Amino acid sequence: MKTVCVYHTNDVHSCFDAFCGIVTGLKKYAGKDDLILDAGDFCDLKSIMITGSEGVGGIHLLQKAGYDALAVGNNEFFAGIEALQQMSLQGLPMLSCNLFNMDGTRVDGILPAVIVNKGTLRYLVIGVSPYFTEQVFLNMEHLMDKPAYECIPEIQQAAEGRYDICIVLSHSGTLRDKEMAEKAKGIDLIIGGHTHELYSEPLKIGSTWIFQAGCFGTHLGAVKIELDDQNHILNMTGTCMQNTWAEDKQTEELLHKETMLAETKLSQVLYTIERTLPFDLYHECTAVNAVCDALKNAYDCDFACIHNSILNDSVSSDVSRMSLLNICPSPLNPALMQYSGRQIAEAVQKSFDDSFVHQPGRGPGFRGEEVGTLSFSHNVRLHRNPLKIEVNGIEIEPDRFYSCMCDDYLTRGICYSMLKDTENKAHYYEGYIRDLLERELCHPEVIRNAQIQRVLE
Repeated sequence: MKTVCVYHTNDVHSCFDAFCGIVTGLKKYAGKDDLILDAGDFCDLKSIMITGSEGVGGIHLLQKAGYDALAVGNNEFFAGIEALQQMSLQGLPMLSCNLFNMDGTRVDGILPAVIVNKGTLRYLVIGVSPYFTEQVFLNMEHLMDKPAYECIPEIQQAAEGRYDICIVLSHSGTLRDKEMAEKAKGIDLIIGGHTHELYSEPLKIGSTWIFQAGCFGTHLGAVKIELDDQNHILNMTGTCMQNTWAEDKQTEELLHKETMLAETKLSQVLYTIERTLPFDLYHECTAVNAVCDALKNAYDCDFACIHNSILNDSVSSDVSRMSLLNICPSPLNPALMQYSGRQIAEAVQKSFDDSFVHQPGRGPGFRGEEVGTLSFSHNVRLHRNPLKIEVNGIEIEPDRFYSCMCDDYLTRGICYSMLKDTENKAHYYEGYIRDLLERELCHPEVIRNAQIQRVLE
């Protein structure tokens, strides 16, 4: 009998200080015959280094740490297909068997699987990206995906006789991983991600084990595989080791180098606006007013509305991609939605509630802490006592629908539940809110209009 180990991380989300500790753990425990894998969402655009290098710097960190493969998570393709392809050219296998171009062809540079030889064992490692039943965000990147269980058998068949152990490196979450284990036969181990779950022990469905190691680099996953002399699997055990290791100096040095290169690129001043725009999470402020006016200026709508937590600081007079990333780290897209006057009034009422606006924000793409109040474009007036909402000087009608530019945080209805897109009718636009600001803050009318008061007593 012999034992090998698969070390793994998932959903690091650019928490690179923690990752430097993970590397120390790998150097301590991983042997030359062990496999090292990441199940996706390693490269999060909230990082200056990732944004400035378009993900390439993150791949360099994984390569330096000795990783054998990376699954393409949603954050890996959030930078766009061109950046994804540049990342794939660095030499680290980037895997996804179920991610395709819109015409059904495979994305250049992205491999469905790779065979990794370690010691006397041959591992077939198949990558899986998250499968979205609603494809709108993938489609904005000119991508589409399919259920992984439909794609896996063909890959196994093509590799038949050339591997001993089949591992699926999956960024699709536990429910999808269970579905894969049930519907796609011959998978020995699924290393999971996407749902940020910290497993105490592997799940087993049929002959397939499933394991996941939390998120943000707080733990290093380790799955020990026991085999007989014919390389037949006898058992698997898994543990998530807490990351209390000191930061690896070599990884720190590389991280510093990549960050400096990114900062130099991002710090170039794009233009200067006539004044600083102060920020307030809980009350009307010119910084978030400017976001609303940028939305109204860029897209045809009756008005714009955004949650103040889209920002976390004031807008400085010198605008650079660095400053925009710092104040607007959330990867959230502009969205056009039809809301009734009644929905808007209910949301505004909530936004005036101190206890409500202090509740924790949460959900995909959210990078703030508390949800904050709502702000509107300059053609809206909010009267607090009694509540009255006017658009272009006319009081809104409860049963009339209005076209509203917002973002996909509001259309998910995670905190402002009355604004949820329950019928999937929202229209989403390419790029993030910070990309919109880069285009729009240079227009003097956006800065001037931001000074117009919208909330009246």
